[in-house]
Amino acid sequence: MDSQLTGALIVDPPGVKLPDDRVFVIGLWADDGDPKANPPRPVRAAFVINGRSWPHTERLTYTAGDTVHWRWINASTANHPMHLHGYFYLLESKGDAGRDTIYVDPKRRLENTELMLPGSTMSLTWFPTRPGNWLFHCHVIPHISPNRRLGKARAEAGAHDISQHALEGMAGLVLGLHVLPVKGAQKPVRASVRPCKLRLIAEMLPGRYGKDPGFGYRLEEGSAEGLPGSASIPGPPLVLTQGQPVRITVVNRLSEATSVHWHGIELESYYDGVAGWSGSAGHMPPPIPPGDSFVAEYTPPRAGTFIYHSHYWRRAPTRFRALWSDRRARAGPVV
Repeated sequence: MDSQLTGALIVDPPGVKLPDDRVFVIGLWADDGDPKANPPRPVRAAFVINGRSWPHTERLTYTAGDTVHWRWINASTANHPMHLHGYFYLLESKGDAGRDTIYVDPKRRLENTELMLPGSTMSLTWFPTRPGNWLFHCHVIPHISPNRRLGKARAEAGAHDISQHALEGMAGLVLGLHVLPVKGAQKPVRASVRPCKLRLIAEMLPGRYGKDPGFGYRLEEGSAEGLPGSASIPGPPLVLTQGQPVRITVVNRLSEATSVHWHGIELESYYDGVAGWSGSAGHMPPPIPPGDSFVAEYTPPRAGTFIYHSHYWRRAPTRFRALWSDRRARAGPVV
């Protein structure tokens, strides 16, 4: 469904040498279920990239200094905001079923997330400079949830190895990217400027939503200590200064592991916040266990408004899974 009898059609202009590119088609595979089975088998669906769902999607390897050119086609009937970790990309064209618009300077947009509507296309270029592991994925959580797998579903939140959360706790529209260092390249020099130090505490707020808890953050700056249980939803704004280093100690006061992704920030891969994936082979950060902490260090290279959010989640309670049915997925994003 939405993957059948669909393909990419690329038309190059004559006499123009174009960069090597890769083409990706977003589709949807579905299991119609069987209400008469014992027990009944529910409808399940998996969004796919070129016919495959993470962690079975293709892994792409580049070298720092490469120029990467991609073309994307959304052949599904759902919206997909496509997000690149750790980098911005240059949007070079956007299209739909009726037309394709190629942008030239100054209309090319530099961004890290682009919304792809059903039937839309885009082409983009990005320039990997920092080695490590990165992700490119849809930012609608149900579209990358393990609930989307067509195989046997895990019954409870802690069923998988938390150190492998990136592989076992995600599915669907996710691409894995490896950026290799240039041979002989020197390691980045740490800034000598005194960093801004913050503590971000993740807390559970019992009874926030009737019988259900809420999950939020509270911020501690300098020597000031906040009151336990005073976390806010959404979390407090972190006001940083472009070019000034920051050290954020993320403290986990939850009853389960967590991690924090700094969405839209260009930083070293190790601090990107995808447990078990960020960093590089032999140097990957694990999830932050309950009662433990992790220090994220980076220097914001550009001014702007960004997001921080958990990149670690558990299987949804049974009463919420209906929200992730194929019918709801077709209606658009559910965040």
